[in-house]
Amino acid sequence: ILLGRTGDLSTLNDMGMIKGFIQTKTPLGEWKGYLDEHPLDVRRAYIACGVAAQLLDKTLLPEPTEDLGYRHGGVRPDSATDRGPHHAVFADTWAAAKPAS
Repeated sequence: ILLGRTGDLSTLNDMGMIKGFIQTKTPLGEWKGYLDEHPLDVRRAYIACGVAAQLLDKTLLPEPTEDLGYRHGGVRPDSATDRGPHHAVFADTWAAAKPAS
């Protein structure tokens, strides 16, 4: 449950990402502590936990959807290409924010 002013929650959080966690029943693992400290930074956990990839296997509609192939540069999500510095901002920096054990 998220409580607060609508503008504070809807502009800082992506409710679709939270819905994705719920639909896929993805365990948060090490990200649980991070989200306890930074509850509005769902994007990093969403990407790192691979929720989007899990949602691709879910069928919520009566018929399976079709991959339309709208991808920047035609790169497939499962390719072993360098994702670049913009991806690293979300996926690689969480360890630096994690408290030392």
